[in-house]
Amino acid sequence: MQLTAHRQPESDTGNSREPAQVVSDRSLVVRNYDGSEAHEVRVTFLDPDGDRAFARTVAVAPLETVAIRTRLERAVYGVRARLDGDETDSAECLVGSGPDETALVETGNGTVSVAEGLF
Repeated sequence: MQLTAHRQPESDTGNSREPAQVVSDRSLVVRNYDGSEAHEVRVTFLDPDGDRAFARTVAVAPLETVAIRTRLERAVYGVRARLDGDETDSAECLVGSGPDETALVETGNGTVSVAEGLF
């Protein structure tokens, strides 16, 4: 899987503001390390005010990786993951325009983890 970052081009309007940054096409990656079990993972992003900014239930087959576009503004989000309605984990993740600014949710052996970045 190759990740690419995209930024909006600077406009020629004379505006001195920084150009808005567009989030990478894949700001959420969910990996299932289980070789024989599929899982459902509920992932929720909370903005700095604690409001839900994004939520999705992701079905991942055995040994599958799913990349999802969230279309969120670049910021630090509280990311929560719930595995099959049971196990949970959370972390603060910078979601932005590169693979190091991605929320990574991994599952395997009945557990789930949330980390910032793919590396």
